[in-house]
Amino acid sequence: MRRRDDVLARLRERIMNGVHFGRIANGDRLPSARRLSAELDADPRVVTAAYRALEREGMAARRPGSRGYFASIRRAPGGRPVPTAEWLLPVLADSIGHGVPVRQFIDYARSSLESVHFHVACLECNDDQLRWLCGELEDDYGFVSHAVNTQILTGEPGDDPEIERAEILVTTSAHALEAHVLGARLQKPVVLVTLKPELIAEVTELLSKGPLYFLCTDQRFVGKLTELYDGLPNTFNIRTVLLGRDDPQDIPSGAPVWVMRRASEQLGGVPSHICPLNTARIFSRETRMELLSYLVRANLTASVAPRPAD
Repeated sequence: MRRRDDVLARLRERIMNGVHFGRIANGDRLPSARRLSAELDADPRVVTAAYRALEREGMAARRPGSRGYFASIRRAPGGRPVPTAEWLLPVLADSIGHGVPVRQFIDYARSSLESVHFHVACLECNDDQLRWLCGELEDDYGFVSHAVNTQILTGEPGDDPEIERAEILVTTSAHALEAHVLGARLQKPVVLVTLKPELIAEVTELLSKGPLYFLCTDQRFVGKLTELYDGLPNTFNIRTVLLGRDDPQDIPSGAPVWVMRRASEQLGGVPSHICPLNTARIFSRETRMELLSYLVRANLTASVAPRPAD
């Protein structure tokens, strides 16, 4: 049986996934607690409690006379989700506790994030993962990211001004050795990205039910998939669809698909007949905290540094 926090994370992920890819619109009815309890192997009361938490977060709503829940995602005029009191209040309360008045919070946060342009070098062996790493770092953290294929790191790599300029090196566990060797030589810290456990749980569950498709662009990523999910059960259900070799329209309608960012960009969007996983943000909380620690510390240092005289 799943715990409430696990069920809550899965439901939140499912709604965000549906909204992100246009599968769920505001007002759409969400699955019943009874149906989800069977699907997620959870007590119906746990599912109901998770729905109530999502209601407080503003992601689900009740209607008069209805026993079910409906999607409710409030968005600002620019299209971004509106933060809810459920998570914003503790942030502001902690701000006051640290001596930052609420009305100064915005200026304080801005000085913690926008004083410097933070550069990172992303190390991977294929274009699909490189685009994923660079894209998430650019979109969510505002980093200036540079893709570095690890094949150039064999032997003694030549001088790369972008690597030299980077404050940190970012990679996955598969290339930890190369990254740490390079980091030690250049005296730069290394961040090893890990994935959200909710996403790994979803992949594990999908593989137990049947084929899970990966829509990608680089043959090297196809060869790496087995290595990436080594240790998970039912990896024989992994199916790869490589642009330029395979036709995405051959993916069965409604089949679950991990669409790599580079594939989506080359196609101009996600094919309408498939059911994509939400892979827009897949760094684990530990990875997010580590990345932010470098970003915030660098900005705070720059914000209090004395400026040269005019």
